[in-house]
Amino acid sequence: MAVSTMQAVNVIGLTKDVDDVITILGESGVFHPDDVSNFYSDIKNFTHLQTKNIYADPLTNLKASLGLTKKQFPLVNVADFNPSIEEINIFVNKLVADIGELVDDREFIAEQLIEAKENLNETSHFVGLGVEIEKVLKLKYLNCRFGRLPKESYDKLLAYKDNPFVDFTICTEDKSHFWGVYFAPIDKESEIDRIFSGLYFEKSDVIGVNHTPREHLEKLQKLIPVLEDKLKEAETRIDKYINQFYDRILKYLSKLEELYMYSRIRTKALQYEKSFIIVGWVPTEFAKQLKRRLHKIKSVSLDFTD
Repeated sequence: MAVSTMQAVNVIGLTKDVDDVITILGESGVFHPDDVSNFYSDIKNFTHLQTKNIYADPLTNLKASLGLTKKQFPLVNVADFNPSIEEINIFVNKLVADIGELVDDREFIAEQLIEAKENLNETSHFVGLGVEIEKVLKLKYLNCRFGRLPKESYDKLLAYKDNPFVDFTICTEDKSHFWGVYFAPIDKESEIDRIFSGLYFEKSDVIGVNHTPREHLEKLQKLIPVLEDKLKEAETRIDKYINQFYDRILKYLSKLEELYMYSRIRTKALQYEKSFIIVGWVPTEFAKQLKRRLHKIKSVSLDFTD
């Protein structure tokens, strides 16, 4: 893919024509405004035409919310659509609040689903235990650690054969690990934990399993399809909302993109008495077309340089 070269653009004209210049530069879709100070060193007597881009926040908020929907929003022609900044803010604020609520519902269910699937995976490794895990975790004089131990580490347990408290009960195994549990008396907890930590034991979070692992596994297997259906319903609610306001969303988004660019150019422009100066960059292949349009404004002088 060919890389487009850029030309520096220097536009000077009378302040009365600055809006027309900004419109042409903005409509081009290819002009990238720059700071005048990057082109000129002596600008101490110049002032900004505008210091704040009032469209920056609503555009940022709108795009952030739309991004959460995972949908596409192409820009459309908005030449005949001219809402006020008050109308823009009302629409954006309402949309952001509505989408935020819908997305929060979706994310809450999605998190529950992820947790259930992770819990299912964890619990499946302990189906050999015929006890309720929650009861085991509440033993008064013993603390237990459910998790997995690398197979190469399991052989190293032989080095602790004379320590009756260093033992690992295997429930299941995979290619690289044994899954199971070890117990540590309260008064030797730090010592036993330190030994297993040195053997690269990885703890599993199984707190809250107040059934046998097999019973809990069956419970999760029933819960996951329910959560998957709820997640689809949450996605459908988002789709319905977006479809209801889709045309308006495209119009407001497109108009905000346009107004933001115009305002950005204006905040970069400087003025001195009755004149203004705007500088920036444009792809070389669009330079001639831009020159032709700008030359139609009598007060404007142009300088395009490679």
